[in-house]
Amino acid sequence: MRRVIVACGCGISSRFMVERLKRYLGEQGILLEVSAANEYEVAQREADVILVGIPLKYKFQGIKEEVAQHFPDTRVVLIDKKTYEEQDMANITRLALEALGETL
Repeated sequence: MRRVIVACGCGISSRFMVERLKRYLGEQGILLEVSAANEYEVAQREADVILVGIPLKYKFQGIKEEVAQHFPDTRVVLIDKKTYEEQDMANITRLALEALGETL
């Protein structure tokens, strides 16, 4: 199963987002393994896609580079501000699937 990590800072908001995303994916019949990570562990965990929340925008390039050192095949994507603030699960899913080379 494809793995997606959501990282938003200290991990609290990403955990809430992951719970909502899991419900949305289940409703849509989309099979993805989704988990949350904080800014310190995100680059140490293997995944197919890492979605980085806007609170970590200032660290995005560094996260991307660190992930590439450990897991060169992992795609790292920044969740845009509007999608993050609105907790738009459809758009977050679209971002993950596009990074995987798939569509809704």
